[in-house]
Amino acid sequence: MTLKLPLQIGDQFPASSFAKSNYKALKRFDPRGGINQIATDTVLKKLSEIRELEPTLMDAVKSNAKALGYYVAGGAVGLGVFAGVGYGIYKMVEAQLSREAYWATYAVAISAEYLLEKMNCGLSNLSLAYVLAVHDTAKRAAKWSTKQDERTQDQKSQDAINCREEICAQLKTVFDDCGKYLNEKAASIETLEKGVKFRQRLASFEQKFPLMEKMLIACNLHQDKVSEVMQRLKDRVQLAKKQSCELSASPLDKDRNLQILSLYKAEAIQDIAVPGDIQSRIEQARGQQMGRMEKVSGYVSALWSGVKAGLCASVGTAIVGKGLAHQFEISPLWSLALPPLSPLQTAACVAAVAIPAVVVIGKECVAHTKNIQDNHGFVQDELNACKNELSAIYQNVAESLQSKPVPADLKPKFAVIQNEIQKLGLVKNPAEILGALA
Repeated sequence: MTLKLPLQIGDQFPASSFAKSNYKALKRFDPRGGINQIATDTVLKKLSEIRELEPTLMDAVKSNAKALGYYVAGGAVGLGVFAGVGYGIYKMVEAQLSREAYWATYAVAISAEYLLEKMNCGLSNLSLAYVLAVHDTAKRAAKWSTKQDERTQDQKSQDAINCREEICAQLKTVFDDCGKYLNEKAASIETLEKGVKFRQRLASFEQKFPLMEKMLIACNLHQDKVSEVMQRLKDRVQLAKKQSCELSASPLDKDRNLQILSLYKAEAIQDIAVPGDIQSRIEQARGQQMGRMEKVSGYVSALWSGVKAGLCASVGTAIVGKGLAHQFEISPLWSLALPPLSPLQTAACVAAVAIPAVVVIGKECVAHTKNIQDNHGFVQDELNACKNELSAIYQNVAESLQSKPVPADLKPKFAVIQNEIQKLGLVKNPAEILGALA
């Protein structure tokens, strides 16, 4: 069974009538099966066309054999043409030219031999020119054949690209339609129990995404295109999970948080241990954090700016010095050598070069240091905000228990939650977030 393409495409339209059946088909996806589990009929057809368009070893053999055939044919044609032309010239000379013309013809031949010998062509007679002319004709014929094959292959490559674009467009539409259905279904859930069950099904469905991507890449689709196809579905699934049920730091939701954790299966509790928004904020904050190489490159750039400023200052100092030397007739302006300098003049020149360099280096280093500090402060503030929000969530859960011992069915869940919090790297000890629940 293949997927069905929705008739109406766009965010302005609701999920199609095919969305539910497509979602159920995707939910049954098994990596041991075929590509038809996650493709439409058109996609399967285009994949078949791509396989036919891609060059094979036999195509290369045929191309080389054809080029060899054209080489032989071109050589034979050249051999006949040049031999015929030569024989015709010989007969013409023999029949019509005078004795003086014979000597002129011989002189041209001797000159041609001399030129060939000077070109280090090896042989010292006109037979070499004849061989080279035949070889060049044969090579041009073979090259023409190869160019024809290259043009054919270029067209096939472009057709394959067009097929891939159509495949990605269709899959993106179908997956997005499934995501719309999940969002609509999540928004219509009325009870928390149904919301928990629905989210658990979504978490199970989400685990199949990497396997789907792997199968699509195995069908000669580029990885970046496959990621683009899957991204909209991933985003909609995340939204559906949030719509169905999510832990909240609001004091009004403390009983709801405890109820969610109680209803959630222990083997899937890691899916809801950390809200998706907090995970995204942590990843984005760390993604914007300056790395060591970025920090070092900033100081290197400042040093290079100082060097350039020093070079410019040295050129300016040299020009001023040469101008003064010319003015007082100490040295001609075009001379490369400056007159001897006194210690005071030397110190002045060094200062004129060093001061601009030091000023530029200091200014840019200070600015770069401030950027590093600002970046570190932003990242730390964002991570601390995420940590405080996560602490508030589990503080609400602890308050809901009202100093009662943690129920036996919740203890293994909190052990898993503790591991998930440890993976975030926000704190050294997860007890700082879990508090009495640790």
